[in-house]
Amino acid sequence: MQFGKEYFEFSKNDQGFDMRCCGGWQEQFAEMLIDTFDLKPTMTLLDVGAAMGTNAEGLRRKNMKCYGADISQWYVDNCPFPLIKPKMGVIVNNKIPFKNDMFEFVLMHQTIEHIPEADIYALLKDIKRTIKKNGILYISTVNPPAPGYVEKDPTHISCFERSKWHQIFIECGFEIWDDEFEPRLLTHKLAYDSQWVNFMLKK
Repeated sequence: MQFGKEYFEFSKNDQGFDMRCCGGWQEQFAEMLIDTFDLKPTMTLLDVGAAMGTNAEGLRRKNMKCYGADISQWYVDNCPFPLIKPKMGVIVNNKIPFKNDMFEFVLMHQTIEHIPEADIYALLKDIKRTIKKNGILYISTVNPPAPGYVEKDPTHISCFERSKWHQIFIECGFEIWDDEFEPRLLTHKLAYDSQWVNFMLKK
């Protein structure tokens, strides 16, 4: 399955998720990030795996300055948010299309599990290049499937145990800061109920 129009249709028709819509969920998500990570309007943020820019738009509506990056040119071309679209860029060969030390905070929400393991290292290292010193990368992903579970999303190809993720992040030069931020994150009903696997990494 190709990311872009094909995955957009799959998400809309099979999972009930329309990537063009930014509403109450995205605004709750933005509020959760702002509170957990003490984000300020003076900061510059990046959403990696931004698809059509809904999370970036949700953050913009909370007065945050957020850019977006995705591997799909189709997503970027079809971004429906006029103030976000000029801040969107396409990831090519695991390279983030933004300059060094640009972002205080980077988000990868339900994205990393879609990336082939062989590409994860290069992408994370390039994300690190774009983060300012002491900046934070927040990753949420899914648990490895339980025995007998049939995965409904065929693009979930990198679903690892927490220990393996930590090893990958350390190899890519990040510090693990889960203990600092995750308790605060889980005070938010959205995060608690969603049962994401969360990682907070510091440059």
